[in-house]
Amino acid sequence: MRNNNTDDSIMYTVIGLQELQKEVARSLKGYTLKDVQTIYRAIEKKVKEHLESQDEITVRLARGLTISSTIKQPRTYNVYGQKVTPEPKKWIFAKVTRCYNTKKNKEYDALYN
Repeated sequence: MRNNNTDDSIMYTVIGLQELQKEVARSLKGYTLKDVQTIYRAIEKKVKEHLESQDEITVRLARGLTISSTIKQPRTYNVYGQKVTPEPKKWIFAKVTRCYNTKKNKEYDALYN
């Protein structure tokens, strides 16, 4: 875990994958760090396979957290009098649902207000 301070008034913590895997291994009885790493790699591999196999898909990683892909249709550009249209591109993005975000903000407000 490391703290990233870009401004004196704003402080946030970055939890890396290895730290997260260690925490999960400590919290689960009967599983070693190697077991947890193997499971994470398998999940990551399957998520990548699903995102690569279909153009438009949403993979739900956890309640309130999804990774989606969609095809972005490019605009047509006028370059020196000729119309140029680039190839469509796959756009992959993560999303935290509004419901999850609202719920967490209410919990935060209840704690600190």
